[in-house]
Amino acid sequence: MIITYDLAFIGSGMACVTTLISTFRDLLQLDFRVQTPLQIAVVEKQDQLWTGLPYGEKSSVNCLTITPLAEFLTDIAELEEFIGWLLTHKDWVTEYKHLGGSIAIEWCKRNEHLLNYDDLRTTPVPRYIYGRFKLDQLTRLLKQVEDKGLVTLTTIKAQATTLKQDNNGYQVLLKTCDEKQEWLSAHKLIIATGSLPHRKLNLLQNVPADRLIETAYEPGVEQALIKVQLLLSQTTDVANRNLLVIGSSAGTLELLYLLYYRDELSQLINKVVVLSRSGSLPLPTVPDEVEATFPFLDQMVSADLPAPEAVAEAMLREFETQFTTEISVVKVAKLLGRTKQLLPQLSPREYTYFLMRYEYTFSKRIRRAGKDYLSGSYNLQSEGKLEVLPGKLESLATIDSDGLILTYLNKQATSAVYPLTFQAVLSCSGFETFDECTNPLITDALAKGFCRINISGKGIDVNNQFEASPNLYVIGPLLAGNVNDILRYWHLESVARLSELAPLLSQSLLRGVFKEDQIID
Repeated sequence: MIITYDLAFIGSGMACVTTLISTFRDLLQLDFRVQTPLQIAVVEKQDQLWTGLPYGEKSSVNCLTITPLAEFLTDIAELEEFIGWLLTHKDWVTEYKHLGGSIAIEWCKRNEHLLNYDDLRTTPVPRYIYGRFKLDQLTRLLKQVEDKGLVTLTTIKAQATTLKQDNNGYQVLLKTCDEKQEWLSAHKLIIATGSLPHRKLNLLQNVPADRLIETAYEPGVEQALIKVQLLLSQTTDVANRNLLVIGSSAGTLELLYLLYYRDELSQLINKVVVLSRSGSLPLPTVPDEVEATFPFLDQMVSADLPAPEAVAEAMLREFETQFTTEISVVKVAKLLGRTKQLLPQLSPREYTYFLMRYEYTFSKRIRRAGKDYLSGSYNLQSEGKLEVLPGKLESLATIDSDGLILTYLNKQATSAVYPLTFQAVLSCSGFETFDECTNPLITDALAKGFCRINISGKGIDVNNQFEASPNLYVIGPLLAGNVNDILRYWHLESVARLSELAPLLSQSLLRGVFKEDQIID
């Protein structure tokens, strides 16, 4: 027998959590009672609910928010609520020290002067703590809606693989951990699966499994660090205790931070080489700046309605020259505002399309992180243990038991062999694209026309109600690159944006969900 739900979420990570929180809040504001509770299902393939990858066991308790709290949470009300929660639940510091070991103790020493004051907003904090805060919100609201007979929530551990329509809405084929299959039916289906899977590089296929970590988050960061430590400790020649990291993403910063502050690991390391096309790591984010001048854009003022292409060239030159050592978010906003002033003929939607044409270029210029997180890479560099190598992976060859030999294309597109050998390679090359997507539900929905890739190629096309098809909704990173009256984001991997959109999606989900015969005046 197929059970039909009013709402079914595929994925229980932060996109799901923020949406459920908003939905429960909206339900508690209803001015009527209902005869039968709303039936909600949440399907999650991982063992842990409500965390997604960043806030759960696959990550490390020592992973921080990449940026300071005030940038991590841009909504003032939520920022103040979280800081209030931190100052009220002071046991989190003791718990963090217990769970995080030497890295946690070191972090607490560096930030001891911030832990009892509102200055918390200026520093990155352990990310799992924010996950605890959101779980606390969700649990409290769920009890309230259940006590009022508004919701019955069912969680299902399974992977969603196939999608089809039925008279009720949609049916989803679920595969459980014991390989059993069953169908779930939902009036409204919400895809909240997070980012596409981590990319697996074909060039790493020949690397022995005992030396390869295709992603630090599978099965988990702690397991990856243990594997690295074992490989290095078994290498008797100190000069050969080298690690190769492919890519310079935010995940790379996280890894460098953990490698440095984990004493038993940092003492073993001879060298970490980060190979990336840019040859650079994210820059430090700095407090707000009041003064900002933009000479290249200012030169355009005298022009009579300058062409968008000319404005774009000046804008990109500003990004190239303004942010070479540090990033101010306020300064970035002022630069974009100045650019908009030079293009008064463009509507808001046209201006968004204009930015999207160039955003990949300038967004690389403003990759940023908090100084606390960057301290790991800074310290490794100062000790001569880190090299960020500009180039592209060409091959990795195994030489007996001595390790791996790296061949790469340098900046001159010339093949070069790195002089050191590596005991392990860790891939931080980011997420798959839709062309290489291995998520079975997404590929099935695209193949059957339930979803379409949007004009940017970065996400799934949706309307103002977050629908890819009628009653099929999308929330989270899969919304990247959408342009409509609600969505104008190049990427949607930040909690701040999820929190901003969740109330809007909640309105769409609750619209028409209660039939007249269910309502009690």
